[in-house]
Amino acid sequence: MSNLKDFPGNIPDRIKYTVWICLGLVVTISILDLAIWLFGWSLPESLGYYWVPMNVSASFCFLLSAISVIIIFSMRKGSLKKSVPVIAGVVLNITGALTIISWGGNGEVQDGFLSNAFFLNLLFSPEQRMSLLSGYIFLFIGVIIILLALNNHSFANIAHILLFPVSIAAYLIPLCYLLDIYSMRDFFNVPVGLNTGVSFVAICFAIYLSRTDTWFMEVYSSKSIGGIMARRLFPWIIIIPVLIGRFRIYGEQTGVFDSITGVLLVAITYTFCFIILIWITAKSLILIDNKRKIADEALQRSYADLESRVKKRTQDLENMNRILGEEIRGRIKAENMVASERERNVGLLEIMPVYIILLTPDHHVTYSNKFFRERFGNAPGKKCYQFLFGRSEPCEVCETYKVLNDNMPHTWEWTGPDGHIYSIFDFPYTDSDGSPLIMEMGIDITSMKEAEAKLVTLNAELEQRVKERTRDLETSNYRLNQELIERHKFEESLKKSESRLKEMNVAKDKFLNIIAHDLKNPFTCLIGITELLNSNIDKMDPESIKELAMVLNDSAQSGFEVLRNLLDWSRSQVGLIKYSPEKFNLKKLIDGEISDLKLSSEKKHIRMIDTVNSDMEIFADKNMLNAILRNLLANAIKFTHNSGTIEVSASVRDKGVDISVRDSGVGMSEDQIIRLFMPENLDTKPGTNMEHGTGLGLKICKEFVEIHGGSIWVNSTLDKGSEFIFTIPG
Repeated sequence: MSNLKDFPGNIPDRIKYTVWICLGLVVTISILDLAIWLFGWSLPESLGYYWVPMNVSASFCFLLSAISVIIIFSMRKGSLKKSVPVIAGVVLNITGALTIISWGGNGEVQDGFLSNAFFLNLLFSPEQRMSLLSGYIFLFIGVIIILLALNNHSFANIAHILLFPVSIAAYLIPLCYLLDIYSMRDFFNVPVGLNTGVSFVAICFAIYLSRTDTWFMEVYSSKSIGGIMARRLFPWIIIIPVLIGRFRIYGEQTGVFDSITGVLLVAITYTFCFIILIWITAKSLILIDNKRKIADEALQRSYADLESRVKKRTQDLENMNRILGEEIRGRIKAENMVASERERNVGLLEIMPVYIILLTPDHHVTYSNKFFRERFGNAPGKKCYQFLFGRSEPCEVCETYKVLNDNMPHTWEWTGPDGHIYSIFDFPYTDSDGSPLIMEMGIDITSMKEAEAKLVTLNAELEQRVKERTRDLETSNYRLNQELIERHKFEESLKKSESRLKEMNVAKDKFLNIIAHDLKNPFTCLIGITELLNSNIDKMDPESIKELAMVLNDSAQSGFEVLRNLLDWSRSQVGLIKYSPEKFNLKKLIDGEISDLKLSSEKKHIRMIDTVNSDMEIFADKNMLNAILRNLLANAIKFTHNSGTIEVSASVRDKGVDISVRDSGVGMSEDQIIRLFMPENLDTKPGTNMEHGTGLGLKICKEFVEIHGGSIWVNSTLDKGSEFIFTIPG
């Protein structure tokens, strides 16, 4: 035997509303009949035949039954959920039994001890007692309510079995009124009104619907094809016999046909109706089966498309890992992609050529990436100064915890226990539970420091060499002038190298600040969602897990886009990008970029239009042109409203090819257009759906266009859209 602890939370809303309507109807009719009895109201003559006011005992029993069902249906737990319905059921049993006894059990009017006492006389006197049929029905309903109050599945099945004959008897009352069968309207010479019959049917219907998990009701409440068919056929099974019976009685009463002809017509009508019902059932099954097939086909197509996208995204990330591995001199090898989205994003931290840790205010390391563990080890439970330096108290030279004092980022240099020099970047960070943390990023600058020392030594040696050359060339003006010219050239080259080194340092600072700022939100989202999955995955349904997986994917894509733009920008800053032009089809390249951004555009229902001729070819660096188009299209999607349009076009001119990306988005003011391509402008604003970016996309576009020898400009109107145009000479 099993109990339904969560009942009625598992009942659909439409069934709940039906139960409340039925119970409200019972309560309304009972109160109205009590009012008629208390105040002596009289009913209109048109209602006199149908509405026979209930006796006090019947109204009392109906109210008690309705209240009991309300308590059983609406209360989930508590002592009242069981005790009140049980008491009410006992009262109904006693009332029904006394009514049967007062009638003598066979419908004969009995006057006896039950009408002697005032209270009993009020309920069971020949003038006040309810009909014998009502007494039997309330006797059964009392037992049924007691069984339901026990909140046991087996008892609920028994209750619905007992309710079946009660429902037949209750349905018989309004049926007699519908068919005008006068001989059946009065049971044992006591008329049972239509209001009483409707109340009996409503209370039975409410009891059935209050427990949809029984053997009888699970057929009608099931979401399977059988349940759907049962719910569709049930009203017709009730209505058709009534209509056919009414048709036969009317025909015989008016003399249209005799009883034998009526039987024949009933047989023919039943046969025709059942044929129609069978056809409706078969048609419904065919429609349901067709819908299921269409849904299966759509699911298979969606699965195939999703599998293709997953494979492409996986390949893109593997290529990115390989490129990063080459750029950081092979320090970190590309790791195999794992099935879990959570492990894939954590892997981004693991492969970075810098150490990243999270510190608590009490000096514990809650997270460390692979670079940190390989350099310094992993000692869970210990404080940083304990397992790094074997100290018993914090280091005097440590500047990390200054971040907690002013809640501002802090930069300093630190010599680790391995003897390497690290450039430290500390940032205030808030954990998913709201507790403060410090995110520290350390970059090994030992090689750079050694290069700076060698540069100082080289400068000293150069000065010495210049002095020696000067002394050697004093004998010859010509040789002296030549040496001075060479020295001047060398110094200019040295200044350029020094200037380039300073620019690289500034680029490094920008690179690190952007990483800390733009990767902070994705990592916060990833940590929060993965902790939520780790704590509640066993309790979550597949749909909720799928939604969280989509959020994880969005965060990963956001982080991936940031890294890709930062990589393009940083490589352009240090001169690692090679210009390799070639001739290729422009439309295929544009269509490929539109396809890559299809998911982002479909989320906002944006229509992407490519009007470029299919045979147009262009001579340019394919990778750079890919990056230019990707950033311009991504910006257009970002600042275009839902259901907007984006159009890509190209035209051949004397100076080359003009390529245009036009959107129907938010547009820009004159001031925004002027500041758009300024080098020092790193400001970025959120998109129409609050999308964020690094602010590097347009700078990458400008640099790559200028590498081709072209130019880029924008035409824009605020609140109407923007058009970015760039020229590729050829």
